[in-house]
Amino acid sequence: MNKLKFVLPLIALCILLGGCPYESKVPIDSPSVKINPALLGKWEPKSSSGNHYVVSKLDDYNYKIEEKKKDSKEPAIYQAYLSNVDGDIFINLYKVKDEMGQKFFFYKVTLNKSETKVTLAPVTENIDEVFEKSEELKAFFQKNKNLSFFFEKEEDVFIKED
Repeated sequence: MNKLKFVLPLIALCILLGGCPYESKVPIDSPSVKINPALLGKWEPKSSSGNHYVVSKLDDYNYKIEEKKKDSKEPAIYQAYLSNVDGDIFINLYKVKDEMGQKFFFYKVTLNKSETKVTLAPVTENIDEVFEKSEELKAFFQKNKNLSFFFEKEEDVFIKED
């Protein structure tokens, strides 16, 4: 039973880290999609974990995202912007002041018609390719975004709070 106490947290950590989306040192492109006002505000995961995200406008193209965890006083701060890849909208997300250097994470963004629910489909971490230029990364997205392997199986769903 004592062994189980040590193994369970390790398994939970592996599951948590295993769900990380693809990361790259280059973004899809530079900010060119204007801020969508419907994305601004407070969002809570549909899973209702007690955490929430506050999305605000930095400028005409960039968002600030504060991840507020119920068990932490300091929020994690991210910056993000949207990219249009042949009609599909992707978010380029990076953590501000990341000790490991700037890394971009990518999600396909789908906002429902009533603009109260957003679904983020993480680009799979199983992509092995490394890109030195944004043009190469965007071309890879254009070529592969409709293939079944391109996204993780689980999507993240968030509900907008009033």
